[in-house]
Amino acid sequence: MIARGVHLVGSVPLASAEAVFTTVAGELGDRLRRIPDGETGPRSDWIVWQLPVFTSQPRLEVVPPAPNGWRPLPRVRLEDGARAEDVRFEALGYADAAIASYRVFARLKRDGRVPVGCRFQVCLPTPLAPISAFVVPDHQGALEPAYEARLLAELLGPFVPETSTLARVALTPDGTGRLPASRPLVPAIAPARA
Repeated sequence: MIARGVHLVGSVPLASAEAVFTTVAGELGDRLRRIPDGETGPRSDWIVWQLPVFTSQPRLEVVPPAPNGWRPLPRVRLEDGARAEDVRFEALGYADAAIASYRVFARLKRDGRVPVGCRFQVCLPTPLAPISAFVVPDHQGALEPAYEARLLAELLGPFVPETSTLARVALTPDGTGRLPASRPLVPAIAPARA
């Protein structure tokens, strides 16, 4: 059986978005429908780059890592007297990374180094991933809505001009396209604009 399509998910162990786009396009060619930027640079370690988003919050205090955690990274909790409503996440960095990578993608596509029919793919974690990794369990439910709202704002924001092709992908642990609280997100791949 001949492979007719290839779907890449998130991380690609190369040095830059440009290296990912050119290498993947060169190897897989017209079998590609979309290309992620590879989550390179600071994002190369999945969600770890989000830790400063939590530790820089003025109403959250940093506490030691969980004794049996997946990694010995600090966690946060609401400081005494703080309420979850007091926590406002600003830019998480996903939109900025997507915009920067898209500029590279668009240039390479214009120069014929990425297939004409290929779309730019944005990959994001479910809010549950960073919340469960960086927030103490007793405060996860309280802080998740604020982080989720910011992540959705970045997902639904204007990554690229409306005339561009774009596939937005939200990955969830169970593959349903639903957030942890079973709220519908968006289709796994939103329709691309021509």
